[in-house]
Amino acid sequence: MSGTLTAISGLKYFESGRGVPFGLYMFGRLFRVVPVYLITIAFNILFAYLGSGPAYKYYYSEQIANCDRNLWKNLIFISNWVPFPESCASSTWFMSAEMQLYVLAYFAMLLLATKLNYGLIYSLCWMVTGMIIPGVLTAYYNIAPPIIRTINEGIAIEEYKAHINHSSTYSHLTEYFMGIMTGSWQNV
Repeated sequence: MSGTLTAISGLKYFESGRGVPFGLYMFGRLFRVVPVYLITIAFNILFAYLGSGPAYKYYYSEQIANCDRNLWKNLIFISNWVPFPESCASSTWFMSAEMQLYVLAYFAMLLLATKLNYGLIYSLCWMVTGMIIPGVLTAYYNIAPPIIRTINEGIAIEEYKAHINHSSTYSHLTEYFMGIMTGSWQNV
């Protein structure tokens, strides 16, 4: 859905003939996303100081240490490449993946607005890439389908495997660019 909405709203500007500078395109996105994103990260960090209980301190001391090490990755939107147990505000992984896809969408919309065939080829290439990489990694790491996953191997290994094929940007390429193409057909 995100790719579709990005294309529907963005292609209007790209097709207007004025063009959209990359900096302005990204600024608009950052202006909308960053305030709420920072509040979410702040709540994740502050939450560690607001509770108590036998396991509370153990869990959140690790969370604070993770934020000390990896907060900068959240701030430049690459936190989806950090394994879940090591991440600061692990619930924000999708914002990083979404921002990376948004950068790729700029070039798709630029091509779709100027040279439709090249834009379709560009989008199709990313869609195929989004199918191949997770398939290869699933075979290489012997990752079971999510429906039959168990914790027989241990939770840490399962979290690592989930990270490989779930939070990485390449796992969302196909759906996002399918949305870009759907949104571009909506604009025609």
